[in-house]
Amino acid sequence: MRYIAKNTAVPNYLLRASAFGGAGVHVFILCSGFGLFLSYKKRALTYFGFLKRRFGKVYFSYITVVLLTFVWISLTEKRLPWYQLASHVFLFKMFSPSLDESMGVQMWFISTIIQFYLVFYLLCQIKAIAHQSLRSSDTVLLIACFCCSMLWLAVVYLTGHNGDRNWSSFFITYLWEFYLGMYIAQYYYDHGRLPLIEVSYIKLLSCFLIFFAIYIVLSTSGSIIRVFNDPFSLGAYLSLALLVYRSPLGLINHFIKRVSKYSYELYLLHILIFSICFYYLSEINLTLSVVVSLAVAFTASYLYYRITSRISLPLIGKTAHLQ
Repeated sequence: MRYIAKNTAVPNYLLRASAFGGAGVHVFILCSGFGLFLSYKKRALTYFGFLKRRFGKVYFSYITVVLLTFVWISLTEKRLPWYQLASHVFLFKMFSPSLDESMGVQMWFISTIIQFYLVFYLLCQIKAIAHQSLRSSDTVLLIACFCCSMLWLAVVYLTGHNGDRNWSSFFITYLWEFYLGMYIAQYYYDHGRLPLIEVSYIKLLSCFLIFFAIYIVLSTSGSIIRVFNDPFSLGAYLSLALLVYRSPLGLINHFIKRVSKYSYELYLLHILIFSICFYYLSEINLTLSVVVSLAVAFTASYLYYRITSRISLPLIGKTAHLQ
């Protein structure tokens, strides 16, 4: 939340809370690998057909929010960040640590997910080749992807690039999570069930507490081991997500399913909306700022989803969904 913290009076406890909230990205990447590969197994498109569908949904919504943010910055900071705007439009922001979050701290993720779109078919081909030549190929590849991610994280840390988002969030960082999603999708495709959904509440709660405790210890460490906290961050957040999803309170599940339809739009818009609301309301009342920000963010994101869905429909097709 660097941009919003710089320009508004967001309290420190909200900034600290957002750190673990950001761990949801790990689950999103896992789900992306799951959804993309399951769609691939059911209906394989050509490489360029796949990219057309992905970019048809992702890019238009993303660039529209970037343009809105450009207007907001020009009004509040009295400057026109044309170079930053161009870096998002032409996607070269992913190669610069100073540009990757220039139109909102959340925008780094767009670079990562686009990188995965570009290499997805290569991963599918490697998986197919390995399946023909190796027994237990999925497990071997999962271990290989995990080792690649951990090695990349070590290199990033040792070369002093740990604070540079374009290095620390390069797709190799999350390669093992993405492939884990593909691994689970393959199991679901072959067996028609997901064992994770069947885990008991006690085991899920135990996993959450253990993974979260390890995540806290590693993330607060001052040594290289802090860069290896992603598996525990994913484990903690995924366990918590499954606990909430399996909650006997039907209202929670209903809310999650409703919001999931426009979660991408909410992700894109929330920083900009919070920036605007806190800019005008934080000096009046902090609680009012939070309540109004949340209400506006959910409402605007839903409306934005409805608008962009209609505009991008010719490109992605009626049955396409964002993964």
